[in-house]
Amino acid sequence: MFNLFRLKLCKAFSGIFLAVMMTTFMAVDSFAQPGEGYVINEDDSLALVAYYESTNGDQWIDNSGWLTDAPVYSWVGIEEVANVAGDGEPADWRVTVIDMPRNNMTVPGPLPADLADLEFLEDFKADVNLHIGGLPPELATLDRLQFLLVRTNLFTGTVDWDVFSQMESMQQFRIRQNYFSGPLPQTLGGNGSWPALTRLYVDDNRFTGQIPEVHSELTTLNRVYFHNNRLTGPIPDWSSLEGMEYYRIANNDLEPGPIPEWIFDSWGETLIRFQIQNTNRTGSLSPKLAQMEALEQFIIGGQGDTIGEGETT
Repeated sequence: MFNLFRLKLCKAFSGIFLAVMMTTFMAVDSFAQPGEGYVINEDDSLALVAYYESTNGDQWIDNSGWLTDAPVYSWVGIEEVANVAGDGEPADWRVTVIDMPRNNMTVPGPLPADLADLEFLEDFKADVNLHIGGLPPELATLDRLQFLLVRTNLFTGTVDWDVFSQMESMQQFRIRQNYFSGPLPQTLGGNGSWPALTRLYVDDNRFTGQIPEVHSELTTLNRVYFHNNRLTGPIPDWSSLEGMEYYRIANNDLEPGPIPEWIFDSWGETLIRFQIQNTNRTGSLSPKLAQMEALEQFIIGGQGDTIGEGETT
């Protein structure tokens, strides 16, 4: 039982102001307020120092506030901190949101395992940087992390799917546009894996092997980006997965065959974007395509595709 007092750093026009959002988990008489004695939790401070040093913070485009006497919530990229102290306890300020896009563009550096010490972290966004190395499996211990975005970096190696898929709070796992390799997990799904996941973006990497059929067991999943990899094999039956909105598997050397009929039957009312070009499709287009009222984008054809147009009216 604790009061969560959130402090966000917001930017408006040319000025900067602090906006405070308070969420009450229990009825209480008072809330701790940040003041001159405001201090971030020591574990979080050390984790941020490790991040700065590992990614060559001295060379960032903007490192305003970092490793200075300025309050941590004012450091560039620290978008939100929260007081997680219990009722009547001294304030305990923890970092909850980090957003560092397009900032480390000069000297490459890896993500440190120390980030796992930010135990109240909910969102971590570090897209379009020069982060290198692998995705530290220690991040999987962040059991409050809901949003992981590391798009367009220089990450390499395999992903430890066994540990990352056990993150119960994870809602959006976005590692697109890197150099990750290896197969997608054929055992992912079920057994409590990613119970809250809605978006899985692994496109524009070097993943190999088949599209896992077991992903159909991720019942909250509604947006999938698998395009621009080196995937093979058939299009698996995900007919039990309801509510799919984006299904992008284009530009993979999949097993030749028609567009599965179950896609039209199971996702006909929800699918918004459907990209399946350059996947060796054959046969005719289903007349059910014309009945997909939510569909805004449908891309077919290209190298390896011989699919023709069937009756669609």
